[in-house]
Amino acid sequence: MRIRYFQLQSLIFAAVLVLCATSFTMDKRLPEPSGEYRVGTTVRFFADESREEPWTGTAGDRRRLAVQFWYPTAARSGREAPYVPDLESIKASIEKYWGGIPQAETGAFLDAPPLKSGDGLPLVLLSHGMNSPRFVYTAISRELASRGYIVGTIDHSYWGPGVAFPDGDPVRFEDGMISLDTLESDEIDSMMIEGVNVMAADQAFVAFQVVELNKSDRILKGAFKSGSAAAMGHAMGGMAAINSCLRYTAFSSCVSLDGVFYFLSKMPKPSEKPLLLLLNSQWGRGAPEKIAGRYLEAFNNPQVAILKGSKHSYFSDIPLIERPAELDGLLAPEHAFRIIAEETAAFLDANLRGVERKSRKAEELETVDLSVLRARADPK
Repeated sequence: MRIRYFQLQSLIFAAVLVLCATSFTMDKRLPEPSGEYRVGTTVRFFADESREEPWTGTAGDRRRLAVQFWYPTAARSGREAPYVPDLESIKASIEKYWGGIPQAETGAFLDAPPLKSGDGLPLVLLSHGMNSPRFVYTAISRELASRGYIVGTIDHSYWGPGVAFPDGDPVRFEDGMISLDTLESDEIDSMMIEGVNVMAADQAFVAFQVVELNKSDRILKGAFKSGSAAAMGHAMGGMAAINSCLRYTAFSSCVSLDGVFYFLSKMPKPSEKPLLLLLNSQWGRGAPEKIAGRYLEAFNNPQVAILKGSKHSYFSDIPLIERPAELDGLLAPEHAFRIIAEETAAFLDANLRGVERKSRKAEELETVDLSVLRARADPK
């Protein structure tokens, strides 16, 4: 049986976590946000009564989600939010995935009031990768919040190492897709497609819930700018973000961090929505050009770039917390993070705020030349 992309992702993340005990040093300090605002955070829980939960096998179960919102705040003090919310209720589950549960200082004020700004702040909904939780995207969430965005990081139940819910009934890692990872290739493909579709539907559902939060939530009321939202994700979450962009009007643009959706269908007419696809440098010779060519069939003008000296985990907190003792030709994790954050923020500024900034492309970021690919596709 050949190993598929999502299986490879799981293996890569598992290898990183196993090695951390011997070849990594732990660091609780994430990179300081570079934006002008302090950051607040709060968690909300949702149940989609219109969707049956596909992964429990129990008739009548509804799809449940936990979402952590990160946002700018004017607060100068408050209780610091924990890196792993509600750790005690999911600790036993997470420990089956991590030998040592990662910890970091968030520097964000829990339940602080958001900064109110004119007609509200633009929203970015961020989805995690396969078998990874929302909290390993704290650095990028906090960074974008410091720049004036509200970032909603979604825990997609049954696709991560554990989700805590206030009713005391957590979703455990061992009940998720990891228990299905012995399927045959065709079954894996089918599950992968279904999983990406479910995550995309999760994003659309949360976008709808944000409308209600904006009306009456005790903390987030009036914080969101209506009609200004981007879908974003890493790995499988990036695939879902691409799917969300193509399927749902709630999102005007999308960002995929190393998430290549192999099941992308050729569209009758390519979408005009902006797409930013950032890839790690270990895809192999010629792969980024092939990937970009595929995306030209679905998006009119995708932006595709390779971060030289990076690997798949560089788009999460993992290398920032579990720092490699030897870089072996890779970029320093914090330097890579700054490049990813700057490129993502520039894209969002242009497409959610209409603010074009003069390009400050890092020399480590190699953009795929789409004009060459278009010429190949249309030799006329």
